[in-house]
Formats: sequence, C-alpha cells, structure tokens
Amino acid sequence: MSLMDAHISIETEPDGERNLLPDGWSWEDKRSSVYTGLSGEETLAAYRRRIRRLRVLAIVGVLVFLAGALAFIFWLDSLFWYLLSLAGCIASAAWFWSRASLAFLGLADLVYLDCDPTRYRFVLERVGGRHGRGEGESLRTLELAYCDYLEGDAAGALARLQKVQFKKASNALWFRAMQVEAYARMELGDSDGLADTFARMHLFVDGMKPASRQRAVAADALAAMELQAVPESAWGEFELGRAQDHLARSERHIECAGWCIRLAAYGVAHGMARQARSIMEDGRIEPLVPVHERRRSDLLARIETAAHVFDA
Repeated sequence: MSLMDAHISIETEPDGERNLLPDGWSWEDKRSSVYTGLSGEETLAAYRRRIRRLRVLAIVGVLVFLAGALAFIFWLDSLFWYLLSLAGCIASAAWFWSRASLAFLGLADLVYLDCDPTRYRFVLERVGGRHGRGEGESLRTLELAYCDYLEGDAAGALARLQKVQFKKASNALWFRAMQVEAYARMELGDSDGLADTFARMHLFVDGMKPASRQRAVAADALAAMELQAVPESAWGEFELGRAQDHLARSERHIECAGWCIRLAAYGVAHGMARQARSIMEDGRIEPLVPVHERRRSDLLARIETAAHVFDA
C-alpha cells in the first residue's frame, strides 16, 4: 500500500466501526502449554522427567507380566495365561513408545500455544532416543525447519526441508513438510514455487482416503493456506468471511494470532485502520512468534505513517 493509499484509508473509514473479528469471538479460554513459564533448560528437564516416569511405569508393567508368565508356565501349567502374560509384556512396551511419541509431539505446543520457537528449537536439538534416528530424525528436522520459518529464516527452512525423508509416500508428515514449504515460499514471495507446492498438496489430499477425517482436516488446512496466499488488499466479503470462520474455529494461539493479524491487514487495506489498530494493540494477542511480531510491527508502522501524512 502506498502512502497515498494509506492516507485515503485513514481518512475515509468507509465501514465505520464495523467489527473485523467474528461475532462472539474473544481471546478468553485460550490455552497455554504444560511448559509455559519455563526456560529452555527447565522445559528439557521437565520433558525428560516425563519420559523417565513413562519408562518406569512400562518397566514395572513388563516385570509384572513377565513374573506372571513364569508363574503360569512353571507352577500353574497354563499355556493360555502364559501367552496372555507375554502379550501383556509386549503391550506394556508398546504403551511406552506410544505415550513417549505423544509426549514428543506435545513439545510442539511450545510454538502452537506458547509461540516460542527458540525454546522449541533448544529442546529439539537436545532430544535423542528414537527421535534422533531414521524417520524420527526426519520429523525432528521438519520441526526445526518450521522453527527456521517462524524465526524469519524462510530460505533456511527450505534448505533444511531438503533433508527430510519419509519411507511411505502416503505418510501424512509429507503434507506437514509441504505446509512448511508453502509458508516459507509465501514469506519469500516465490509465487511460482508456491504454485508448485500447492499443486503437490492438492495431489496429496486427493490421494487420501475419501471421506476420512484426516483428508477433511488436510483439505481445510490447504484451503486456509491458499487464502493466506492472497493479499489482504485483494480480499472481498467472501474472503473476509472465510478468514473470520477460520479464526472462529482455531484453537491454537499461533493460529488465532495469525488470523487476527491478517484481519487487521484487511482493515488497514480497506479503510478500517482504527479497528485494525485495536486488534494489534490488544495485549492478549501476545505472545507472538517472530514472523507474526514483524508483520504486526509493519502494519502498525503503516498506520502511523498514514496518520502522519493525513495530519500534514
């Protein structure tokens, strides 16, 4: 937007005091992660304590079932209960790995809810075990690429994504990788590369199981990203309504903040600077990841510049 455009927007305010946010939506009841308020070292220590507790419980389970198996085969002479106890040992180990995987994935709340990619990176770079080998390492690399993007290094994110490899072409994490790639290309203004990424994402979604929840979620995420790729100055009522709907359905703080900033950008571009400023200066929009903080600062600077031009 040029200075003259900004001047006209501030002066005319064609939509008066129209609310840019969805009716009834507020920042109330937004969640924080279980690691909120901790330093990087404290977060890593809390995560490791959680894994140790899970491991102890799993070991106790394995020992109990193993003792039962020995008792059933040597003293009670019951093959059925022996085999069932062995199955319990296997189930205990499987329970540990599933819970440990959920704990690892839960670290993403450091960016989703706490909007702290620096702390997320700190923990990711120090987590070992199964997440430091094979596809676990690719998942960690993917999340580090997401941190690169959030911290303003879109080119670094694209370079890191080249190292990501998953065995199955149908692995849903490929869609996640393409999401990060698309965001990075948006940030770099790479329209040709973004079009190619979107085309691959559409092919991936089309290849998912019809009518499945996973496909519906992926299709909704893709539609949201395609909307985000359109400059807010080119949005009409339809795009505005879609953005408001996405905000109303968002649960993660990072998503809510991102949509709020885009709605504010729409306001700046369409003569609703006062409403846009109100959104961006609401303290509840914080914390912000660096890429969102920069966009908010740029929008506020545009409003200030336009106001000075108008005053002059």
